[in-house]
Amino acid sequence: MLEISTAKICLVCGDPKASKHYGSFCCSGCKGFFRRSIRGNAQYFCCFKNECKVQQVFRNSCKACRMKKCIDVGLHPLLVHDDRKLYKRRKKKEALNNNFELDDEREEEQCISPPSPPTTIPPPSTASMTLSPSSDIPSTSFASSSSTSAKTIVVKQEKRTFKHHEQEMYCDAWLELAIKANKQLWIPNYCPLGKAKIIPHFDIHDFQSITNYYVLVEKLVDNFYETGLNHIIDNLQCSLELGVEEAFENPRKMSPRTKIDWEGRSLIETPSLNRVYCRLFLHYIDWTSHIPEINQMLDQDWNQLIFARSVPCLWMMLCQRSIIYGTNGISLSGGIYFPLDEKEQAQINTTAMPFLKKICILLMEEFIQPAKAINLTQSEYAILRVLCFFTAETKLSPGGREIVRRARNFYRNTLVQHIREKYSSNETANRVSEILSILPILEIASRIANDEFCFMTLFNVAEMQGKLTYDLYVKKAL
Repeated sequence: MLEISTAKICLVCGDPKASKHYGSFCCSGCKGFFRRSIRGNAQYFCCFKNECKVQQVFRNSCKACRMKKCIDVGLHPLLVHDDRKLYKRRKKKEALNNNFELDDEREEEQCISPPSPPTTIPPPSTASMTLSPSSDIPSTSFASSSSTSAKTIVVKQEKRTFKHHEQEMYCDAWLELAIKANKQLWIPNYCPLGKAKIIPHFDIHDFQSITNYYVLVEKLVDNFYETGLNHIIDNLQCSLELGVEEAFENPRKMSPRTKIDWEGRSLIETPSLNRVYCRLFLHYIDWTSHIPEINQMLDQDWNQLIFARSVPCLWMMLCQRSIIYGTNGISLSGGIYFPLDEKEQAQINTTAMPFLKKICILLMEEFIQPAKAINLTQSEYAILRVLCFFTAETKLSPGGREIVRRARNFYRNTLVQHIREKYSSNETANRVSEILSILPILEIASRIANDEFCFMTLFNVAEMQGKLTYDLYVKKAL
């Protein structure tokens, strides 16, 4: 579809002559700069902490900040296609009845380019393209009707129904493509991952779109990394000396985005606990930055909510990853885990053992085993974790509490609708009851973890003393 130019200001540099390109409004100069950067996989670096002002007169002075602003204002890299090859035709005839008439013999070269991201996460039955089993690219079918003089080509798009393995295959293929594209132009600017807008927003009127969105978010924060190094064994800088607000605005200051690695190969050691905590908290902040209701709240409210709900949401995530990877205990990232077997527990350093054992045993018995028993699905877990996040907090403002209340009702209804699609009415009620009964266990685990980490922070056990842990655990207990 052709884009009609309108008299708008370029959102990147302020040029008064702008039109819509790649999902946002920009001038032809910024459009060309963005396209060249994406196609050339350009990497830019700023010498002034990524704080340069991008204005029309000197917009070329800092390419890093110009590229960052392109992303911030909504220019999307997946809308930049490779140069397409043209059809080679032996003969082209005049149009007849508004259709192109082609000669019988035609050579066609197809250009495979990344599919444009949907405006929203695709709903279960309204999308218009089919996915070929052997390709990530949506396929179209061609039907021809013969006439006495020529063949008329009629293009038809088959309806897509996102069910079972087709839905998972489509989402996984699209996410892998999106991650690769965004890694090429990701500038380590310390921001939470949600600000990169890799995953399009969901359709609030479609429960399947909502569940797909949060399943993709879980996969994104697991699979997006900036370095292949391991945060446990490699010499990487990790820090807990951040305030509460700074930890959300600049979470990468805590830890680099390394490969998360949920495989449980080695036992947890005391010196590793600090690095594990930093990497997991970065993972949590990246997840929360994708929750749209956060943007509706006052700064003070979302600060309070994010850090008040960090402990239960983090432990819930660790339990679910342990189930997926079949860990004989609880996976802690970086290839290490806390074991269920008592003989293996005896090998753990006694410094950190008392603080971890109580909460890990509780979660293994009261979360992991029941979740396995009811076969908690990935979609159910993804929505349940959001419900866990939107638990009432007394320290929020009246407006903040209202947003939390509405969000809790919204996601609870989403969970019910998702379950209702697969179960009968009686089975739906039982299933919802079983799943929601997990949440109180997380609150108990949260209280235990708060007490244990408060002690570890005060006495600097396993180097857990820092401004962040003090604000989270010690101040909360005062």
